[in-house]
Amino acid sequence: MPRCCTCTVWRAFLVGVLLLVGCSSEPERTWTSFEGYRVRPLLSPIGTGTGFTEVHDAIAFSNHISMSAFVDNRHVVNGSGVTIGDVDGDSLPDVFLAGMEHRSTLHRNLGRWEFQDITLEAGLGLVYPRATGGAFADVDADEDLDLIVTSLGSGVQLFLNDGAGHFTDYTVEANLPQSGGATSVALADIDADGDLDLYVGFYKEATVKDIWPPEEITFERVVELVADSFAVREYWAKDYKLIHQEGRLMRVELAEPDRILYNDGRGSFTEGSFTDGSFLDEHGDPLTEVPQYWTLSVRFQDFNKDGYPDLYVCNDFESPDAFWFGSADGTFRAASTLALRKTSQSTMSVAAADINADEHADLFLADMLSGSYTERQRQHFVIPPEILTMGDIHARPQEMQNMLLLNRSDTTFAEIARWSGVSATGWTWSSTFTDVNLDGWPDLLLTTGHAYDAMDADAQIAARSSRRPWREVLLDFPDLDLPNIAFRNLGNAQFEGVEKGWGLGVNPDVAHGMALADLDEDGDQDLVINRLDGPVGVFRNDAEAERILVRLQGLPPNPTGIGALVRVISDSLPPQNQEIIAGGEYLSSSDAARTFAYSSGAIIEVYWPGGGLSRIDEVIPNSEYWIMQPSPQPRESTEHPITQVLFKASGIGLQHEETSYTDFARQPLLPHKLSQRGPALIAADIDSDGDGDLIMGGGKGKRLQLLINDAGIFATSQYLGHVSTGDHAGMVALPGVVWASVGNYERTPEEAGDPSRILQVSLSGTETTYTLGAETPGPLALGDFTGDGSLELFVGGHFIPGKYPSVATSTIYRIRDGELLRDDELSAPFENLGLVSGAVAADLNGDQQTDLALATMWGPVQVFHNRGSGQLVRMTRSLGLTDYVGWWNGVAPADFDGDGRLDLVATNWGQNVPYDQNTPLRAYYGDLDQNSSMDLLEVQWTPDLDAFGMVRDFQTLTHALPVLRQHVRTYREFSERSAEDIFGPVLSGAADHEVTHWQTTVFMNRESHYEAVPLAAEAQWSPAFAPVPGDFNGDGRIDLFLSQNFFAVASGYPRLDSGRGLLLLANESHELVPQSAQHSGIRIYGSQRASVAADFNLDGRLDLAVTQNAGPVVHLENQSAKAGLRVELRTGRANTFAIGANVRAQYQDGSFGPAAAVVAGSGYWSQNSLAPLLAPRSEIERVHVSWPDGADTTVAVQPGAQVIRIVQQ
Repeated sequence: MPRCCTCTVWRAFLVGVLLLVGCSSEPERTWTSFEGYRVRPLLSPIGTGTGFTEVHDAIAFSNHISMSAFVDNRHVVNGSGVTIGDVDGDSLPDVFLAGMEHRSTLHRNLGRWEFQDITLEAGLGLVYPRATGGAFADVDADEDLDLIVTSLGSGVQLFLNDGAGHFTDYTVEANLPQSGGATSVALADIDADGDLDLYVGFYKEATVKDIWPPEEITFERVVELVADSFAVREYWAKDYKLIHQEGRLMRVELAEPDRILYNDGRGSFTEGSFTDGSFLDEHGDPLTEVPQYWTLSVRFQDFNKDGYPDLYVCNDFESPDAFWFGSADGTFRAASTLALRKTSQSTMSVAAADINADEHADLFLADMLSGSYTERQRQHFVIPPEILTMGDIHARPQEMQNMLLLNRSDTTFAEIARWSGVSATGWTWSSTFTDVNLDGWPDLLLTTGHAYDAMDADAQIAARSSRRPWREVLLDFPDLDLPNIAFRNLGNAQFEGVEKGWGLGVNPDVAHGMALADLDEDGDQDLVINRLDGPVGVFRNDAEAERILVRLQGLPPNPTGIGALVRVISDSLPPQNQEIIAGGEYLSSSDAARTFAYSSGAIIEVYWPGGGLSRIDEVIPNSEYWIMQPSPQPRESTEHPITQVLFKASGIGLQHEETSYTDFARQPLLPHKLSQRGPALIAADIDSDGDGDLIMGGGKGKRLQLLINDAGIFATSQYLGHVSTGDHAGMVALPGVVWASVGNYERTPEEAGDPSRILQVSLSGTETTYTLGAETPGPLALGDFTGDGSLELFVGGHFIPGKYPSVATSTIYRIRDGELLRDDELSAPFENLGLVSGAVAADLNGDQQTDLALATMWGPVQVFHNRGSGQLVRMTRSLGLTDYVGWWNGVAPADFDGDGRLDLVATNWGQNVPYDQNTPLRAYYGDLDQNSSMDLLEVQWTPDLDAFGMVRDFQTLTHALPVLRQHVRTYREFSERSAEDIFGPVLSGAADHEVTHWQTTVFMNRESHYEAVPLAAEAQWSPAFAPVPGDFNGDGRIDLFLSQNFFAVASGYPRLDSGRGLLLLANESHELVPQSAQHSGIRIYGSQRASVAADFNLDGRLDLAVTQNAGPVVHLENQSAKAGLRVELRTGRANTFAIGANVRAQYQDGSFGPAAAVVAGSGYWSQNSLAPLLAPRSEIERVHVSWPDGADTTVAVQPGAQVIRIVQQ
């Protein structure tokens, strides 16, 4: 292992520099050699300040496309790329520019921003026309960079380098494909023989739409009916296939197959097969068909850190992206559908970097969704959204937006683009990460624009009746020049846009390929961009911070160290790591040298392909390192395996059955479906045998399901009650009896007037029905609000069917002699309160009266303090909660900071939703078009208009509100007019709501007010529903579990699936820290809802059960927590189980544990065990009980006790 561990390196290097410098202001760039590496100083930066400066006229080149070429083949305007590498061995990166109609050119870097066109003398005058992209790599093991060039129509060319920058066409001898529409390439050693193999992405030389007139390729001409089923006619079989989606038949055009090419080590290739076992599906079975992707970019990189190259293939249109994990035997296995939950619709490129310093490479996928309101509202994407099967967790939808896939380090990724701020950048082509400002965090650079806006909706409409010749119809579409974009990495996996793209986006243009290199020897990454019909963009990086440049010298036949991982760690910067790749960018390939930010104590590590580690312990700032590969040795793992997993997941045979309902036929502008909010779940000892059983609600036409727990084994299931007339919502239970709310939403027109109901079901099967009002009910909560020792039932009004989001009324029922009696006086504070999603009754202010906390949609978390005798007074404003208006789902009490006061945790939709987080979401509602039905308009402030603009698109709005067509004629007009301008006085007369706070949040109880503390980032990546507090690891501090995800979104909105159930453990400062699935053991991929905590197997550890809408219940058995003390409370009154009491442990040292509330109904449509589990931070000496009637009890605990029953005297 080459290493340098003393200051002698510094002394030797500095003495050499001083001797060479003399009186010059710049040191001569002479190498100083050490064992395993050499180093030399970098030149001083020319520019000042962070960002890029365009160096005009540095290279003379313009990728011009003629109008005739465009109308003949629209694919030519997908552009061409940039390839950078040192072709002549002078250590200066040279630049190859692919040209579509312009001749492709090679430019020798002469230093100091001078370049010389050496195309002809280098032997590259024979590059085919319509060149798309390329890469420099040593494919013949002679330790120089050869050139691979792709083209539209002529496949792939190979030019071998003689080491001095002179090339020989070796295409025929190399056995490369010489036809087809080749795009991007990537190289890696995929068969572990040391040399670089080649993957070539193919698009299509020409689409059938440019070969045949529209009347020749209609659906009827391409598809025929054969034996009661549709099939593509034989003539068109090479160009089309059929896709079936939930009753919808789609005809899609096929592209050309990609090529996988194996190198013999001398620059000749053998084409591999996709169906010979080299490529396996996610189940490990060989592919049976050759994929015909519309490939735009390909990338080899080791994403799972097993030492073998993985492969990402970016595909256009309906062809899904492909993600393959490589293996030691050279085979590729498709990533599980659960590894990537969704991808971009038209993925132009993929970029990879460790954006959050967890030492795992994350992925960015580029698509076309515009970040401009006016531009986005003018556009219409012609590919319809996918129709997904309810409850199908294995579907991988394609969504038209950029994706940012955060690597969870277990071969799965969480999609967080909207949370990160990078989801919408317009028509984006090339993407790359590089640390522009040298702060240790990789920033994101993007090229954008297109020759024509194919998504311009008005142009699409006009094209249907155009009188132009069919080939020329595209000329009626507007240009789409856009500024290039730069995002600064804020260090928390979030990004902010940089004005004028850090110098890359000064003027709008159409820019395609992009490549990085240190062109001026100052150590930072400069940039070259291949523009369409404009001069090539050559950009100098003006960063001033200290840096190091690392270049590798690998062993033959891989002299540039492709596949090596370079890692730099230092005192004050995050760990930085970059893998050396070849190709892998949109039509482009960057130089293999890598730039790293420097701080004191910097160490360089290189993990070489095939094994071996180089390490340099004392790194000199502003220096270039050339590191030589040692002899191969076994690769040292950088992974730290998790040895202890908290929960073990298992199925228990309980499956939620959901009934499909077309919500949007009733209210077309709903933000999401209301019919898939369940199920509810209860953990209660329903059979009084001492352990917790499970009761789950069902969809319309289903029954309650009871799963009997027999000493920790869920073995017996049965149904309770009758078939439901509606969807079960919230539920609560006591031994022997269950109360369940039943909605009235999923109705036929004939049933529309039916009221909602409360079911009271006994274990013996007796069912009593109580009629509610017009509201569809939501949560239930039990509490002794009147203080008389009996229980009351709170019924939350969730929404009014057909009138969402009109405010709903909630009610309280007294429970007397087994019957429910509506109490109008107790219910008065809740008339027209709002849309209640979650409820909990507990003593929130420590006065031993039962208070009430409610989670509301389009409102704040509401808190009502009990002034005695059931006088519930709204305290929301005085407690400081009114500013936090959200789409709250659930609410639960817990003493998170251990001060004896109950705090609140409320779940929300998070910050990865398709709404702008920087401005309120406002909803106007009422009969806006005077047709006697409830309408809903969502608007948000947009800087494009300096006014409120529509959230929904023109097509969706005109379908729901046909009257809109009388006021707005075109998409462009719609995009340029504000909501107020379009609807005018109609809005001023409508009711409205706003949302200002999207984060799932803990509200810390500060006696006189609540302090809002949003949970960590991972809790904001997907909607959260059930908050379940509890001490899950037995350390005496309260932790938190969140159920996550929501799939029942409106058409055209992305499925919200970036969670898989999140456990947050409290640290010594009582901060809730997200846990990886490797540690927690929690991996639940469905649309999770109600969740409960209980010690199901009576081992003193808190277990979990989590429901999924239209999916199975997951049982999470706690395996490793320290066992605690279970406390069972009893009273001699009707409130037998002391619901509303608070319990607290006192330890031998006199300190107290956190307060635990006994509640029935909490979180989201959930009920946890009525027996609190107190964790033994140390030996528990006493238990203190604050009873709901005002009494207090302190009871001594016997050493070693596992359970204590405390009976109120």
